[in-house]
Amino acid sequence: MTSPNDATIVPIALTVDGRRGYTMWAPPWTEDGEEWQAFLGSGEVIAVFANTDDLATYVARGEPNDLVDHPAWDMTQTLPAREFVPSTERRFDVDAVPDRIAGEVSEDVRADVARTIEIVRAIAECTDDGPLMSMLDGAAFAQLLGEQAGRADSDKDEDGDDDENVDAALRAGPDDEWSDVRATVRASWPLLTRRLADHLAWTEGATTPTAQTAEDFWDAVGMLPLTLTTESGTGYTLRCYLDDAAIFLGSDMSVDIFTSPAGLIDYCHSAQTHDLSDLATWPAVNDATLLDVRPHNDERYDLRTESAAAREIALDLAEYCRLDGVIAALQGEEPVDWTGVLTEIESCLAWHD
Repeated sequence: MTSPNDATIVPIALTVDGRRGYTMWAPPWTEDGEEWQAFLGSGEVIAVFANTDDLATYVARGEPNDLVDHPAWDMTQTLPAREFVPSTERRFDVDAVPDRIAGEVSEDVRADVARTIEIVRAIAECTDDGPLMSMLDGAAFAQLLGEQAGRADSDKDEDGDDDENVDAALRAGPDDEWSDVRATVRASWPLLTRRLADHLAWTEGATTPTAQTAEDFWDAVGMLPLTLTTESGTGYTLRCYLDDAAIFLGSDMSVDIFTSPAGLIDYCHSAQTHDLSDLATWPAVNDATLLDVRPHNDERYDLRTESAAAREIALDLAEYCRLDGVIAALQGEEPVDWTGVLTEIESCLAWHD
């Protein structure tokens, strides 16, 4: 456990219930034989800011909060604003967890989801939210955190090889116990995010527009956010139509797709050029202070199995990426080799964190 001399306070980003904001977290440290952990806030409420500049200003003012007695608080108050930008490992997209585990759960996905669940657990502990902690103590969350896989060492055989059942959930198909984990997490996530959101005090500007306002925004710019679920996982991107032809966020016949809403938002706010940046309405997206990229249910496409919706989006992707063979197959009258179609489409997806 970290000693007082090594204790730190770090900036974090939270995306919860369609909002993204910034706050400070003091990871566990030990002082006088007791373990401590705290967030910027007071008691059951954590202060969350719209941007890192506002966060830095608040910290510098030194208003009373649960971090003022931390060994590193005085030093933290003197940091320049650039030090309040969270690292990649300190950006927690709570909203994206169900979608992150919808596809194949790789070690990278599990590690990212585990970090997110651990920060939720830390918030639950610091705000003394017993029901939230009880939810996180469930078997599904334990499996996501790798606690079952963590017992692999005790299951190795005499030759040092892993027992064939160790971490089977990671390799499992849609019809086995890992499917139960997905179902449990997806069912419990709305309640979990609501309880978590109750502890967050968002400053002005940290909230996103209402669902209706977001819909109006995307209608005005002529684009829509969507998700694609393949064997590689679930990703977020944008699509629009020009003269009935689909144009995606991408370039050179490749679609840029992001593993979290936050990743897509950051990309939209960047200076990157792509096929959508030539549109007259793109500056409105690029300059939007608050950008809600959560897709409507009708814009969530699961390509792992053939369906009418999957064929629709597959044809759009094939036409955009100029996959002539896939186009011919989807427009023909013969049964489609869906595995082959999916393989071709996967080759045109450029995944980003």
